[in-house]
Amino acid sequence: MVHTNKKNIIFLHMPKAGGTTFNDVLKRQYNKDSIYEIDGYDQDASFDKLINLPDSEKEKINCVIGHQRYGAHSHMTKKFEYITILRDPVQRVLSDYYYMKLMSKGDISNYINSKHFTFEEYLNSNILPNISNFQCRLISGVKEPLMGMNLKPVPESCLEKAKRNLNNFLYVGLIENFDENLIILRELLGWENIYYEKKRVNTLKPKEYEEKIIQMIREKNKLDIELYEYAKKTFEKSKLNYGKTLRSDLNKFQKVNKFLQLYYKARSLSKLPLKLKKRIRFSLKKFNN
Repeated sequence: MVHTNKKNIIFLHMPKAGGTTFNDVLKRQYNKDSIYEIDGYDQDASFDKLINLPDSEKEKINCVIGHQRYGAHSHMTKKFEYITILRDPVQRVLSDYYYMKLMSKGDISNYINSKHFTFEEYLNSNILPNISNFQCRLISGVKEPLMGMNLKPVPESCLEKAKRNLNNFLYVGLIENFDENLIILRELLGWENIYYEKKRVNTLKPKEYEEKIIQMIREKNKLDIELYEYAKKTFEKSKLNYGKTLRSDLNKFQKVNKFLQLYYKARSLSKLPLKLKKRIRFSLKKFNN
């Protein structure tokens, strides 16, 4: 069921920070026609299209999602609240590289794969803003292209601006605490059906990396690392505000979501044994009550 009593939300989606799975949950909370989704393959043009829509079209929008810089709210006709999910900057850059290697769509992915870049060559190429302080770039709202080659580095002044902007966010989550994010937002925004299907892990991504590579990423993401530490403190405040039942509510949710993985694999309750169907439905009813 879609809520009628809800806030207008802008989800500032960080690449490789659990946003695709989060989007699936978020989209269930709003009518399809009230969602504006930024095109991930043409972010700048899609963002410009949003802010240049007629006011009559903007009035229909209740939710904006996608890779975008902070600032869309100032172009809308009604009040919007921001939410975002951040990720450890080193892990985010590592994941982004192997995602690009796996992808076959998009000019940047094609370029990277055609050049057969090693990770070190990729980090030194400045081919994408994703490589260096990208979370700070988006949250600070720096008005530079989000796509393209040889982009300018994020100035250090953007860090304090990003922190100030985060202070105005309705919610700041961490991918490392993905389930807690959903539980807290369920309470904060009255969301329903927050269960999700676990996505496949990128098999190209190794489990261990050379220390030299880790240090290179850290050097290129000093602002993001400081911003991430700041976001962790904000997240801890949200946990405290939730109250003492967070751990028990989280355990209940995770038990139900574990059952539901069988459903997602079957894609239909009709393909599951009757006892398991009853157990899933009972667990859903119990948790939602």
